[in-house]
Amino acid sequence: MSRSVNIASRLRASARCSPDQPAIVQPRGRGPGGAYRYDVWTFRELDGLSDRLATGLVGMGVRPG
Repeated sequence: MSRSVNIASRLRASARCSPDQPAIVQPRGRGPGGAYRYDVWTFRELDGLSDRLATGLVGMGVRPG
């Protein structure tokens, strides 16, 4: 039987251990000189966004599980 794992707890742990390390790096196209540009979110930013989204979902009646 598989064990259930909550990804949010892993994200929170990463945000505590490495808050300023990149968590997501997403290509955003090319700049005026032709070089690629990227959007970068740190573990701290991603954890905060995750918390805000979870709070909004609970406010709309979505419950864990």
